[in-house]
Amino acid sequence: MTNGIGTFQPLKGANPAIGNIGNIERVAEVRLESVVPAGKVRQVIAALRKSHPYETPAFDVFRHYDVEGKLGLGRIGKLGKPMTIEQILRRVKTITGAKAAGIIGPQKRLVKTAAVCAGSCSKLIFDVINADCDLYLTGELKHHQALAASEAGLTCICLSHSVSERFALKKLVKQLQKQLVGVTIRQSTKDADPFVWKRI
Repeated sequence: MTNGIGTFQPLKGANPAIGNIGNIERVAEVRLESVVPAGKVRQVIAALRKSHPYETPAFDVFRHYDVEGKLGLGRIGKLGKPMTIEQILRRVKTITGAKAAGIIGPQKRLVKTAAVCAGSCSKLIFDVINADCDLYLTGELKHHQALAASEAGLTCICLSHSVSERFALKKLVKQLQKQLVGVTIRQSTKDADPFVWKRI
């Protein structure tokens, strides 16, 4: 909480709780700052509007980022050795077991810098473009993000959401088993891609 002086000028058509239309008012105010879970921002703003005496309360919403840990959903980096798209596809097939891939953008290029993010990572597409990557390997992209990637000359390989994640489950089971001594960890045998891909 920070004490201060607020200034405002009610304009024609306003119904001010304090002051008169056309006059600049100066009143003692308190600036309140709080950390709010992202999922509750809308409810907090609604409560602020409901309880505040002013017609138009002032508020700012800032998203917090971990600038020290630098943790995020995906990874961007340079390949140890440049590879063609065909070479990358063969390696991806071997590691993930993917039987098909959707490709956006140039298919004949030498990849030096790449980004990866499993699952649905459309919202990262502009970070990938701004990082000047040659390739983005992910699960799926939305239509307009795919168009943006194509227009930017970025090559994207989409494996489908679950295929891009499932291959990591065996390793995750082993890691959990080491950490949770005495607990039996089993990988689901029912898990499967909800899509059946057929030629039409």
